[in-house]
Amino acid sequence: MGTDIYANLVAAHHLYPEGKKIIIDFGTALTASCIAENGETIGVIIAPGIITSLNSLVGQTAQLPEIELVKPQSVLGLDTVSCMQSGMVYGFLGMVEGFVERINEEVEDQCMVIATGGVSHIYKPLTSKIHIADRLHTLKGLYHLGANI
Repeated sequence: MGTDIYANLVAAHHLYPEGKKIIIDFGTALTASCIAENGETIGVIIAPGIITSLNSLVGQTAQLPEIELVKPQSVLGLDTVSCMQSGMVYGFLGMVEGFVERINEEVEDQCMVIATGGVSHIYKPLTSKIHIADRLHTLKGLYHLGANI
């Protein structure tokens, strides 16, 4: 497990001590990490990150332009930019919501969901499945790790 994942788990355990938590990290990789109330790691999912995927899409196709990652006006676009924005925003939103649903089913609980990472602020307003958005969550975990040295 990477240090960023470990830091996210530590922060969740210290900042939100009650119940099971899922931490969705919208970083270079999109990760979903689950921790029990006692601090035990239940498990982690790692998928390609949003910006990583977008860069790959633009870099590996001949005619798709670089775009700003923002919520489009509608799910169905009518031009290349809005079509790409819809795919990136709503495609990854569906993935994240699916991760949360499947994790909750597997752990037989309704976990608190914390979103962090560079583009987490785009996704929090689009779903009720993310309870807290904290772009500094990973750094808070590193702080707690450093405080125990």
